[in-house]
Amino acid sequence: MRPAGRGGTPPSPVAMTSPQSPPGGPRAPKVAALLLAAGLSKRMGDQNKLLIDIGGEAMVRRAARILLGAGLDVTVVTGHEHDRIEAALAGLALTMVHNPDYQAGQQGSVAVGLTATGAQYDAVIVALGDQPCLETGDIEALI
Repeated sequence: MRPAGRGGTPPSPVAMTSPQSPPGGPRAPKVAALLLAAGLSKRMGDQNKLLIDIGGEAMVRRAARILLGAGLDVTVVTGHEHDRIEAALAGLALTMVHNPDYQAGQQGSVAVGLTATGAQYDAVIVALGDQPCLETGDIEALI
């Protein structure tokens, strides 16, 4: 709950402004997506869960396509079986970066991805490559 402003009314939301704001109004926030696809998939045994077929495409490709469909710039962090993950994502307009220390855990992949994404964004959505039920509308509602 937001604190009340003067007279007990909630304060107005603050619009984001910057030197690049169009004359007379705020600009929409610039949001990117960081797709984590570096994990070991240990619980899946010998199978990499990110490469499981979901509706005719690899799960990781579906996740990337959903983020791209929401109009986001997408950076994918690879690690385990990075060559296979990169092949599954071939042809998509995204950036891929490899985390050579992926076995150290997810926090390292987030750090590698944020460094690669850069500071030109107002926000970065961190998404996982194994979210088969995620839809573009979910991402759009989050933005």
